Amino acid sequence: MSRLILVLALSWTTVGFAQEPAGDAPGTPPAEPEVTMTPPHPTDFYPELEAELQAVREGLSKAFNSGDLDALLAYCHPQVIATWQNGDVAVGHDGVRAVVERLTGGQQRVIAGYSADPTVDHRLLLDNRQVVVSAGKLHDQYTLTHPAGASVRLNSKWTVVLAKTDGQWKVAGFHVSENAFDNEVITLFDQITRYTSGATGGAVGIVCGLVVGLLVGRRWGRKA
Repeated sequence: MSRLILVLALSWTTVGFAQEPAGDAPGTPPAEPEVTMTPPHPTDFYPELEAELQAVREGLSKAFNSGDLDALLAYCHPQVIATWQNGDVAVGHDGVRAVVERLTGGQQRVIAGYSADPTVDHRLLLDNRQVVVSAGKLHDQYTLTHPAGASVRLNSKWTVVLAKTDGQWKVAGFHVSENAFDNEVITLFDQITRYTSGATGGAVGIVCGLVVGLLVGRRWGRKA
């Protein structure tokens, strides 16, 4: 009888230990599953700041897309520094106005129309959240004057420095650039060059053929 009781006790003990998770000490809670999290956006911790920056971005986009240069400059610091895709560097409101008017106004203008839908990919908060550096994609599209009506869609990359001055966010620096070796402008003018070269070559061939034909005709006419 005592031997039976001993066997039952050993069996119960074995079952009890088997219920514990493998590799864990008895009574240790199961390990939490590993969770991969996307790093939060800096302004996610400051909803009021995010709202302010969103309002600035929307205001700038609206001014840019409507061609309202005065409204656009209202968001810029008086000594703003802006670098454009064509390499022009503008300083101050007068500098920005001069570049925009040269590219979009007058008989020598290059751009007939433009639009953009900027998105933010990166953001850095500095100086106790009084300076913000943002970067992203511009998703810009331009209608060119030459060839007339031609449209190119770029994926320009932009970086902007915003500084809070007298309680208002102002653009202190702006830089926008595009792949200098592969973009729709290069593709467009490459196609134009090929077309022009082909047309010119064809025209030259026709002219040469006519001249040769006339000379040969005259020569045979004389022999006859």
